[in-house]
Amino acid sequence: MSVNYADETRHCDVLVVGSGGAALSAALRAASAGLSVIVAEKSAWLGGTTAMSGGATWVPANHHAKAAGLADSPEEALRYLTASAPEGWAATESELWQAFAESAGEMLQFIERQTPLRFALTPEADPLHHLPGAKAQGRMVAPLPLRASTLRGQRWAIRPSPLPQLFTYHETIGLDIWHHPLRESLRMAPKLAWRALTRTRTKGAALIGGLLEGCRRLGCQVETQARVETLVTSAEGRVTGALINQEGRLLQILTTRGVVLACGGFEWDAQRRNLHFPGNTDFIASPRSNSGDGHRMAEAIGAQLAHMDQATIGGGIPSRYLGESYGLSVFFQYEPDAILVNKRGQRFVNEFTFNLGEALDARQPDGSPEQLPVWMIADGGLLRRSPLLRYYAWRSRGWLRKAPTLTALAAQIAIPAEALTASV
Repeated sequence: MSVNYADETRHCDVLVVGSGGAALSAALRAASAGLSVIVAEKSAWLGGTTAMSGGATWVPANHHAKAAGLADSPEEALRYLTASAPEGWAATESELWQAFAESAGEMLQFIERQTPLRFALTPEADPLHHLPGAKAQGRMVAPLPLRASTLRGQRWAIRPSPLPQLFTYHETIGLDIWHHPLRESLRMAPKLAWRALTRTRTKGAALIGGLLEGCRRLGCQVETQARVETLVTSAEGRVTGALINQEGRLLQILTTRGVVLACGGFEWDAQRRNLHFPGNTDFIASPRSNSGDGHRMAEAIGAQLAHMDQATIGGGIPSRYLGESYGLSVFFQYEPDAILVNKRGQRFVNEFTFNLGEALDARQPDGSPEQLPVWMIADGGLLRRSPLLRYYAWRSRGWLRKAPTLTALAAQIAIPAEALTASV
């Protein structure tokens, strides 16, 4: 059912809502099939959380692993996915897992054919290495650097990262930047200077830049500051488009094939977050545009939502991003002489647990947090080894608590001194 009060009506085959890695990959695939595509991003920045990330992705049975002589297969990937999933998920998700396992390698080849992106293997193993189908290497890939000259279209406004992206993902995990940022930067100074001079993008910015260039080549229209307000449906309930508010103008986009909702999570929607993740949240490490628009619009037309209790939860450092408070995601709990204790002062988890968020988000029968608030306890050696941590602690007075004794520290952070002493 079309709307007659819109300022403008446009037509396309597919409307993609969002501009992160998933959204642009969907737009690229649709456009490669000869369909007309409009990408609508509500922010002034393109790329979403992907642009801020390391850009690495898990792709089983890919051609780079095969070229390196690393054996893998969709069947092994499916075994790993099945074994690593939460109990009960297979009943509804097994067909999706199978489709992913069979198509992931083909997807990576498609991306490299249709865009200037090139990927390389990282040395990382599957994190749950003890499970059936796990591999010691070959499934994690990350984009190689991408020069601005490769992006022959307009200068895309790609969302900046809170950390400098001159280092590639491979260099970030291969060098000791966290403990020796100055030393590693000086050692790579000529290469880093050349990247800055040529406006070379790395990590998530390279991934988004390459996908945007591929979409441009295939004729996709990309609209920014275009917030999708609601989905348009036919009398039979089929989605036929959407209404978009673009800087005060109401656009009606009518589609022949449908709308792809790939517009991020709901972590900046306080009401929905409190419903699914009760308890204090110190920092959020994603764009404020991740406010649950897709969930809201899908629910409004009767969609069923599942697995809403799933999130990436971990430690963070207080920082600033685009002039606003922000949490810098850093896995500093991996450091030696550091433990995590809960509100009772008890160490409750192995700090190297891959899915740390599952332990942090444990619930009591009434739904309230079992462990939160959680504190990381460490000695002075942590700060001596971590200049970046010292820097951010200096910038955010009061975030780091210090005391000469465990008893005094326990009083500061309001946890039982006896339990903290026993845990340490």
